[in-house]
Amino acid sequence: MASTNGDASSVLTASSLSSSVAMSQASTTETPSIITPSMSNSTASTPESQSTTTISTGRQNSQPSTTGEMSRSNTMQRIAHKKAMVKGYPRPKKLEKLAVYSSCKTEGCNCNGWKNPNPPPTPPRVDVSQPLASLTDPCRSCSHTLGAHVSHLENVAEEELNRLLRIVVDVENLFMCVHKEEDTETKRVYFHLFKLLRKCIMNMCKPSIDMAIGTPPFEKPSIAKGVTNFVLYKFGHLAQKEWQTMYDLAKMFLHCMNHWKLENPTLHTQHTNMDDRNNYQSNYTRWLCYCHVPALCDSLPRYETTLIFGRTLLRSVFETMRRQVLDKFRAEKEMMPPEKRTLVLTHFPRFLSMLEEEVYGNNSPIWDPDFCQSTTGMSLSPSRISGNAFIASANASTVGVNRFPNSTPTTSTASGTEGSNTVKSNYSTPTNSHPTKTKDGGTGDKRHLDEIQTSEVIKKRKIEGDVDQELVAEIVSLITDPEHMVGPDTLFPTHAARDEIARQEEGKGVIEFKVMANTFTERPSREQLIWLIGLQNVFSHQLPRMPREYITRLVFDPKHKCLALIKENRVIGGICFRMFPTQGFTEIVFCAVTSNEQVKGYGTHMMNHLKDYHIQHGILHFLTFADEYAIGYFKKQGFSKDIKLQKSAYLGYIKDYEGATLMGCELNPRIHYTCFSQIIRRQKEIVKKILEKKQELQDKVYPGISCFKEGVRQIPVESIPGLLEAGWKTSPNNNIQKEPDPDPERLQSVLKMILLQVKNHQSAWPFQKPVDKTEAPDYLEHIRFPMDLKTMSDRLKNRYYCNKRLFTADMTRIFTNCRAYNQPDTDYYKCANTLDKFFLTMLSNLFVCLLFLPCVNSLHFFDQQNFEHRKNVLFIVVDDLRPTLGCYGNPVVITPNIDQLASKSIKFERTYVQQAVCGPSRTSFLTSRRPDTTRLYNFGSYWRKAAGNFTTLPQYFKDNGYFTVSVGKVFHPGRASGFTDDYPYSWSIPPYHPPTEKYKMAKVCPGADGKLHMNIVCPVDVNSQPEHSLPDIQSTEYAVRFLKERALNKSKQPFFLAVGYHKPHIPLKYPKSYLDLYPFPEIKLPKDHNYPPGFPAVAWNPLLDLQRREDVAKLNVSFPFGPLPDHFQAGFLGSIRHGLNFLTLKRQFEFLL
Repeated sequence: MASTNGDASSVLTASSLSSSVAMSQASTTETPSIITPSMSNSTASTPESQSTTTISTGRQNSQPSTTGEMSRSNTMQRIAHKKAMVKGYPRPKKLEKLAVYSSCKTEGCNCNGWKNPNPPPTPPRVDVSQPLASLTDPCRSCSHTLGAHVSHLENVAEEELNRLLRIVVDVENLFMCVHKEEDTETKRVYFHLFKLLRKCIMNMCKPSIDMAIGTPPFEKPSIAKGVTNFVLYKFGHLAQKEWQTMYDLAKMFLHCMNHWKLENPTLHTQHTNMDDRNNYQSNYTRWLCYCHVPALCDSLPRYETTLIFGRTLLRSVFETMRRQVLDKFRAEKEMMPPEKRTLVLTHFPRFLSMLEEEVYGNNSPIWDPDFCQSTTGMSLSPSRISGNAFIASANASTVGVNRFPNSTPTTSTASGTEGSNTVKSNYSTPTNSHPTKTKDGGTGDKRHLDEIQTSEVIKKRKIEGDVDQELVAEIVSLITDPEHMVGPDTLFPTHAARDEIARQEEGKGVIEFKVMANTFTERPSREQLIWLIGLQNVFSHQLPRMPREYITRLVFDPKHKCLALIKENRVIGGICFRMFPTQGFTEIVFCAVTSNEQVKGYGTHMMNHLKDYHIQHGILHFLTFADEYAIGYFKKQGFSKDIKLQKSAYLGYIKDYEGATLMGCELNPRIHYTCFSQIIRRQKEIVKKILEKKQELQDKVYPGISCFKEGVRQIPVESIPGLLEAGWKTSPNNNIQKEPDPDPERLQSVLKMILLQVKNHQSAWPFQKPVDKTEAPDYLEHIRFPMDLKTMSDRLKNRYYCNKRLFTADMTRIFTNCRAYNQPDTDYYKCANTLDKFFLTMLSNLFVCLLFLPCVNSLHFFDQQNFEHRKNVLFIVVDDLRPTLGCYGNPVVITPNIDQLASKSIKFERTYVQQAVCGPSRTSFLTSRRPDTTRLYNFGSYWRKAAGNFTTLPQYFKDNGYFTVSVGKVFHPGRASGFTDDYPYSWSIPPYHPPTEKYKMAKVCPGADGKLHMNIVCPVDVNSQPEHSLPDIQSTEYAVRFLKERALNKSKQPFFLAVGYHKPHIPLKYPKSYLDLYPFPEIKLPKDHNYPPGFPAVAWNPLLDLQRREDVAKLNVSFPFGPLPDHFQAGFLGSIRHGLNFLTLKRQFEFLL
């Protein structure tokens, strides 16, 4: 028997598991003797013991579901409730409960648990606060008393008893799992954990799974660390907003992995090979013991799956998990908010595809234990550079878990364990590459790591009118051919670069550069030690004020590296530096060249080699403390006192020196520094030759313009000498004054909205990014000016589109290029046609809608010099008007007048009301502000008092000299417009309301409560009403009189006339002639009377303003929560058509035509 003071431990091996299951399956005497009494004794009769919980596994399907997550949550709540109930037992009851699992303490007795001698056949519900057995009751197995089984617990503290009782609850749950589990491997693990916990109760110790399968973590780096490295490695160069999206996707993946139920080995072997089968079986056992079972049995230590497992387990489950997660997201997409739907259905699959390459690629750097990533180009917030912060954030939803500590990215790659490396001067822009291995074992194509980029890296586009490539190639061949050059490169030019001599000597092999570092892991070569000693001597002689011991310590420090300049096998100069990859910079400690070798360009060339070496390793910042003698040298090498790197990135990392100045240098990864001066000189020669070629084409030189000296202010463009001869032609529209461009900020917002709508269109997928050369190698041969939506987004961010014409030209170029390169029967061609039509619609509707009113000044609408010639404005607004009109394609409704107006106007097809209530929607439309801004959601507030003194549409005209008039229902009358219809702010005279409007407020309609209510809430049973009692007739007559009076008086002041109509708003009563146009029996009803599944609650209109109608009250009794009767629906639909006919067939719109 193990010591009662120690931790219970057990070794889980294949043989022990086999014997354990054999005991369980054969129903040996041990299992019934342990469990049967506890299930049949008095404690089993309590309610809590009857609700034993089963721990589910991935026995059949490991796909998570909302129901499964709720079931898991409910299970954990039941277990917690049961443990809390047991904790509340009185002490005698607790001892009785523990006695079942306590061996008899009588000497020589082998009884392993007290059994109730008289268990009732059908246990009744009893009061658990009272013990059902006394300490003198004998055991049915050994006849010893209950007190003999719990004598060791008499003096135990209450807290210890509670801990043991919690283990008892876990033991009972595990026992049920053993008997209900069908998979053999899972049953083995359950039974082993069951015996372990029971042993802990008997020995009063803490559970400890000290198994032969190992202890966490089982593999390094862990899955969480690998995913962290993946995000930094693949997306570290992105801007903060895009990087945050990838960060959220990684957290989502880790969360899914931590809550994933692995399928049992039997199911897994059906689609895996033998090697993976053995690894998976071992990892599955570990996952059960350390992750799955402890989630419900908190007596066992629990760990997160992503923190203790690594790449091996991820490879085993990645494909299955990916497929099922995406299937789950697609099935639940209708219940997701739009932003989350875009994240999980658009970005997450691409994220998983990129991660899959790194999971199955044998040479992926993210699984390197010493992985480090440059943080250049991104903010150095802890969440971006710390693995711990990232993992903790991903697991923030799980509480009370013992997380295994994870290390942050190390910097051991800077220690220089590679020995010495020769630095070549003719290498290209470096990229690390690794051959990838496919899942079937074959070697795939070589793929490159993402090149380090900054925000300035923009893909070059061919510019219209640029120099022809053939001409450039001819010039390059000319200037590189010594036979055609006056001064070939063998002679130094007059203004040679500082490093020209050193570059020439390196090319001849006179000098060489080597990067080296001391190392303790292996014995350095004799040559390397000699070079390090030579560097120490150079630094000591050239830096006499620096202590020799200090120089020696840093030169031979493994964390520091040295770039040595070697001439005739002797060190004549060098740079000692230390790299901080995780911080994105390198500290230059010493830099010196022997005095007799100076003024030859060695120092510049040596620094250029160091820059190229760091670009190759992804570090783009240098920091150094320069004394008064070295400041000049470092300034020539591009260093400055203006440090570009954030102070938090280097504070506490670099050494500080008295009397020195901190200087920094930011490297450009697109520059090859060792060849930079050569490239610049070559480019200069090319430009000279191009100018000479251009000058040869000019046969005539024209004199300059001298008329300005004589006082002339301006001249026509065509009068410039030589311009017409060069081919310039005057445009017939040059004399027409163009409309000035709209406000830049308004233009930017409108173009951004249009571009976003186009990018989100279902036919925009071929145009999201530039055409891949690997997919269409000859694309640039046919398409001279390529264009795509990503390039347009970049141009929009850089404010390239200063007017609508440039934006339209680029968008049109996308569709033109697609049609020119693809055949008409291809999907690309069809997508171009569809998207082109959509774009033109968006451009005509949204652009005019958003730009017209704010930019009326730019359209000379309010030109004070042309006051008499300004246009009059007639503004018509209709209450409850819906697109049930002929101009919107409705084949039944008769609306000829408004259809004729629409044929001459702009018709909006994607414009939506802000809120389906009169007051908020009218205020929103007339102020150009959303209800959230006006603080008006119903009829209970006036925006000028509740939100702000916003300028309205008619007020804007009034402030610019217009005579503004309101007729009928323009603003919502009452409190929503200050009880004045916003007079005098918006109107020049008090608004006109027809007298018949009062009829709708008359209390003439009986309601369900037996009282009379206002006409506006009368039943919708369609009834006839005389024309003279309808206010819209009087509103039209007033508007016509106003127009005639203005015409007769020939007033020079322009006017803004707003006419608001009530119909087809309720009450649905119209003249009989209009009711006869749509007989109720001929009205076709919708096929489906119910609203669709997943209908958003915000879109549901419960008809609150009609609840008091008598007929609706009766309908709610007869048809509760169901569709309305057909005759009721027909009346409602018909009444809307009646209102539209009354509105458009009568005089309301005739006077406009």
